[in-house]
Amino acid sequence: MKEVLAAIPAEIVAEKSLASAGKIISLEVFQADNPIMLYMPLPGEPDTKQIALAALSNGRTVAMPKIVSLSGGLMNAVKCSCLDDVEIGPYGILAPVGDDIIAPGEIGLVVIPALAYDRRGARLGRGGGFYDRFLPRMNADVVKCGLAFTEQIVDVLPTDEHDENVDLIVTDDEILWCK
Repeated sequence: MKEVLAAIPAEIVAEKSLASAGKIISLEVFQADNPIMLYMPLPGEPDTKQIALAALSNGRTVAMPKIVSLSGGLMNAVKCSCLDDVEIGPYGILAPVGDDIIAPGEIGLVVIPALAYDRRGARLGRGGGFYDRFLPRMNADVVKCGLAFTEQIVDVLPTDEHDENVDLIVTDDEILWCK
């Protein structure tokens, strides 16, 4: 899947990212008033910039993940009020500057990256288990949204009991409800 993503030209990544961003912004859960959590993309991943800008321009609180323990695989949701206020963290992942933590229970929508998803909502992450440890700390009614390109959707992924599924997957082509 890393090879598949690497083969998508940058201009196509940008087009697909805009298409999927529009779908997320149109979701009813995006229009709610509670904080949302987004990720800063690694090269080749769907870009969340337009989603963040739409949320911030509407006065929404936006959080982004910040790794706090590599050995423990732990991350926090940290408030990000400006996309320019980020720094390079572990694994080259951009994270908000500062430590204005938002409690996981306050977040209403979390947008999650992955290498691949299946139509049941199972995800293949990058192996650190950060989201699998973070998501159980959230309220049961949080909407867990996978963001992917159509190419990242596969028929079935193997899962373990500790793997956290998503409720829906938004791609450049469709919205897949998994529950």
